[in-house]
Amino acid sequence: MHFLRTNVILLAAGTAQLTRAHTTFSTLFVDNENQGDGIAIRMSNINEESNYPIPAANITGPDMACGVNGETGVPRIAAAKAGSQLTFEWREIPNKPGMKVIADAHLGPCAVYMKKVDNSAASNNAAGDGWFKILEETYDSTEQKWCTEKLMATPGGHLAATIPVDLAPGYYLVRPELLALHQAAEQPPFPQFYVGCAQIFLSSGGSATPSDTVSIPGYVSFETTPALTYNVWDENLKLPFPTFGPPVYKTNSTKCNLTQQAMTQEFGLKREECVMENHRWCAVMPPQYSDQDSCWASSNNCWNQSNTCFDTAPPTGYQVCTSWETYCRDIQDACPARNSNGLPSIENRLPTPWPELTGNVFPASTKRKRSHVRHHGRRHL
Repeated sequence: MHFLRTNVILLAAGTAQLTRAHTTFSTLFVDNENQGDGIAIRMSNINEESNYPIPAANITGPDMACGVNGETGVPRIAAAKAGSQLTFEWREIPNKPGMKVIADAHLGPCAVYMKKVDNSAASNNAAGDGWFKILEETYDSTEQKWCTEKLMATPGGHLAATIPVDLAPGYYLVRPELLALHQAAEQPPFPQFYVGCAQIFLSSGGSATPSDTVSIPGYVSFETTPALTYNVWDENLKLPFPTFGPPVYKTNSTKCNLTQQAMTQEFGLKREECVMENHRWCAVMPPQYSDQDSCWASSNNCWNQSNTCFDTAPPTGYQVCTSWETYCRDIQDACPARNSNGLPSIENRLPTPWPELTGNVFPASTKRKRSHVRHHGRRHL
């Protein structure tokens, strides 16, 4: 007999205290299509610290590339095209969509970097050279607002960047970065980097490989980067803001032929047998049964998958696990009744579709919204 883990988790969560709240890159949208919370994203494996910044002592360490646990690839790779808009959702509390993005005092710039790799689902390929910048937003002197302030003003905390149309096809890591400077001028200084990495496959007719790249870690240090101790509280800000890293890559139109599609995605595709997925987890239908013994075997298979889902749930939550768990209960309830009609329908247990991107993004985009939504996913509680 198995019991619902959801009830145990909710009870534990009710007694927990949120000691620190900052922000996390939780969800990737490709041309406004929601890939699913935690899907194709490298996330911290320490859920209770997943929204923490990189410690100041570690800004020259490997966590600066894709965050804590960022050298560990995840199974799924999102498909994108040359010129696609990538939108990164940021949440102060990873499993609470639609709430705050980050605390109001967290003022500072934003950027998005990319790095070409052999397989973006493979591990140990984030830290090191090869990172180029496709977006940078700092301080807007006209509006007198930092990038993070404009990000807070979007519904859902959506930072958007466009993939250059001339990039060579293949696998890439994409790294959104927020830098909160509210404690940068203190002693000791504490510039707060919030980073994460999405895994994408780029279908493109381009051939460009940006040469103006940097190593992450290595692109900033307290000795060489004035931005790390910049005082955002000065009445007279020292402008322009001292940017860091490479310049934003500019498209070279001579290196693109948009009618040519040179590569086909081989890694990171969703498995056909997956009926639900959550970050690293994929649910496969339990075996059919025709008698009570095989019913119990099918039930145990389902519950074992459920346990794996909960055990590997990312900071964005476990609601998909709850949907699967409910289906396991359907099978379990059929066994004592000697129901030998085979597996019950799963259709009414599937998670609700992931919602498409709505509302404004920053920087503003002219990309048109798609009319369909992505199925077999759900916003996590």
